[in-house]
Amino acid sequence: MIIFGWRTRESTTGSGTFQCPHCRTMQFYRHVTYRRWFTLYFLPVIPLGRVGEQLECQGCHCFFSPRILEPTSSNGPFEPNDLRTPNAGLPAKPEQQAPAEARAPWEPVRTSSLAITSLVLGLLSPLFLCLCNLSVLTSLTAVITGHLALGEIRRGGGRVDGSGMAVTGLFSGYLMLAVSIAVLVLVFSPVRQGWDEARQRHLQYSDNDAEPSSPHGNDPVGEAGQQPAEGMAPSFAPPFGSPYAPRPHEPRPRATIEPPVVPWMREPPPRRPEPVEMPPDAAPQVNELDIEVVHRFPDIGWQIKSLAFAGNSRWLAAGKMDQTVIMFDVEFGAHIGSATKLSELSQVECVAFAKDDTHLFAGGSTGAIRVWPVGPSGQLGTAASLVRHSQAVRVLLPSAASDMVLSGGADGTLIWQTYGRKTARSSSLKPFDRSVLAARLPTDGFEAVATDGRRLFRFDLRRAAEKQSQTLTSSGANAAAFSADGTRLAVSTLSEIRVWDTVAGREIQTLARETRELQWTVRFHPSGRWLMSGGQGRVWIWDVETARCLATVKLDGPFYIQTLAVSNDGTLMAIAPSAAGQTLTVVRLPVLELPPNENGETESEINPP
Repeated sequence: MIIFGWRTRESTTGSGTFQCPHCRTMQFYRHVTYRRWFTLYFLPVIPLGRVGEQLECQGCHCFFSPRILEPTSSNGPFEPNDLRTPNAGLPAKPEQQAPAEARAPWEPVRTSSLAITSLVLGLLSPLFLCLCNLSVLTSLTAVITGHLALGEIRRGGGRVDGSGMAVTGLFSGYLMLAVSIAVLVLVFSPVRQGWDEARQRHLQYSDNDAEPSSPHGNDPVGEAGQQPAEGMAPSFAPPFGSPYAPRPHEPRPRATIEPPVVPWMREPPPRRPEPVEMPPDAAPQVNELDIEVVHRFPDIGWQIKSLAFAGNSRWLAAGKMDQTVIMFDVEFGAHIGSATKLSELSQVECVAFAKDDTHLFAGGSTGAIRVWPVGPSGQLGTAASLVRHSQAVRVLLPSAASDMVLSGGADGTLIWQTYGRKTARSSSLKPFDRSVLAARLPTDGFEAVATDGRRLFRFDLRRAAEKQSQTLTSSGANAAAFSADGTRLAVSTLSEIRVWDTVAGREIQTLARETRELQWTVRFHPSGRWLMSGGQGRVWIWDVETARCLATVKLDGPFYIQTLAVSNDGTLMAIAPSAAGQTLTVVRLPVLELPPNENGETESEINPP
């Protein structure tokens, strides 16, 4: 992006003494000249012309016209301009005297509007070059107005300035005019050549159609009554795609009417290559299932940044990019209500329900956190603010054992605080240098765990101190998620998902490597055995034990799935593509046939009791 403009700068071009009309004493003065400069990225680059000049008294700092230094009549009173001559204070010589009516009043120098127009159009021509080569018009106009401006300046007698602007506009105008013409030649020459070739090809096909070159006339079979060899066409047959090509095994009709002239003959489309079968280990074995869609909420508007199911799986909260939180009734497919104009939050990065669904939390891109009481019908009450982060909130995790919520920020800070009390308490730690991706609170005890995708950090909530830290990987991560019992951690890195055993501290599985696409988000099923990941236009459902893809949920469109939520009972899943104007889809997780376990028993449901 080019930032340009112009501004006026002053410079001292002279000094001396004069009789100041304001001080009424002899004072030193400074001759100040004002000149307009062309600026590039706020730096003065090209002088464009003089704007005016003034005299500044060094005593009172008042400004006067330079006319105050001009010679005056001998009959008049003493004037300070007499100080400019050797005969200071004496009557002026006859040749220095001029009648008052002959002396024109002083007028400020103005800048030519034509010069400004030429400069602006010349500098904007590179931008219009990208807009269908419209720079031809702007550069030509810059050249014309530049020449008109120079003529106006010459006729102005010093009262019109802007020659620098006009010269700059002429230079950029001529330059962009030459570039625009060259672009026209380079672009339209191949088009014209292709047009001529296509017309000649059509005329050639028309001649072949009127005068068959086959020695057997119109009989495509031939004298021997045999068909041409397989894959071969008769010598007189037009190529594939011609509108006059005869059908196979039929007499070719004679051309009795001159065919119409086709203005453009396209080449036949290239044949698509045959699909190459990949080895069994090159792609996951996916069973495309008909997913039962519970509800669709179309035309949501701005992109949904976060989703969360209530504990009863009836309500669904969605945080959006346009400072809005929306509540849905999943059971009836209805819109309950919304909280709008959340300027304190800006983009709603994450939402979460409290343990008993009595409160809803939302974290924004500004680092602020707000909490609403939730009524029995899902209506939101009056919001309250909690302790905020310095950067965007990435994780919100209400405790299942107390009135406490843990939050993680993009600056690597963890904050846990109480809510719903008159006296709130909060503590914080900063264990990471990058964004917090996932965290888990204990159901009993005080040991919590969090990760940024590179390290696993265990800390004590009471003492706000580190207990243990383990390095997982040195590469970056897109998303992370803990299982419900906290024994497993899934981290999405580029095009694969790595699963760790948090108790043993070792990696146990690698998923999604065969998909060859980026997995933007991960969520564990409440059972801990299944993992959902969001790719391009689909959600993958993985069996963590066998590293096998059990099913995929395909959505309309190629948009990446960056927002995903699974209900606490594992029966529902909400999916939102990462684009504006998309549809929020709620599906019921299908029944999947799983491989037998070690005892030979077969689990038939993805949602075990």
